[in-house]
Amino acid sequence: DIAQQELCDQQSVGLVEQCARFHIHCSGRLLAEDPSVFDEKINTENLTKCLQTLKYMYDDLALNNHTCPNEAEFRGYMILLNLNDDNFIWDINHLRPDIRHSAEVKFALSVHSAIKCNNYVRFFKLVRQTSYLNACVLERYFFQVRSWGLLIIIDAHCHLAKQSLLPVRDLLRILAFEEELEALVFLDHFGLEVTKDKNIIIHKNAGKNQSSTPLQKSRATALIESKMTGTVGEVRFGASF
Repeated sequence: DIAQQELCDQQSVGLVEQCARFHIHCSGRLLAEDPSVFDEKINTENLTKCLQTLKYMYDDLALNNHTCPNEAEFRGYMILLNLNDDNFIWDINHLRPDIRHSAEVKFALSVHSAIKCNNYVRFFKLVRQTSYLNACVLERYFFQVRSWGLLIIIDAHCHLAKQSLLPVRDLLRILAFEEELEALVFLDHFGLEVTKDKNIIIHKNAGKNQSSTPLQKSRATALIESKMTGTVGEVRFGASF
């Protein structure tokens, strides 16, 4: 209704911001549900529409010298949702200085840098440090980051020896898996063998037999959901945790 009626005022902005936060919350909380219960693609499309609407509303209000108190927060989400697309750099260069230099935008750019540099350690460190909603947005990159993180780890070990062993518990810590079973399923997806005493067998061909079947996503209860210390309503209204 807001889009169809072309409403553009602080109240309308607030309503769209609430919708966007709710979609972000759903992306983290419901990602492991059956597609009949939660469709991740549709949720992402709706979130993208909300953020696109906010982008235009912020720009239109700025033309009349009206600023929105939560603009930096949502400019950050816009970046985090598009970390594999460098086109957002143009938008950043045209933001007001106070938004461009805000903590939210700086954080998003730090994550973008980690992604571009394949720095999986830095990426998960940033996830641990950030807010609940930022972490929910970043969950969509976990498989991507873990995949090239695994290949980097394999390559590093192969430079030291033709074959070596890496404890599964070390991989849990390095790639931020919630449980051992989740890590084992991930390793099996890439065709890696694990010994009975839970050591990964690493050699030059390890990790090159990735399954074509999509990997079932798991909820990040400890890494993400533990950050949510309030209610869904508080999340929607912008409580900071």
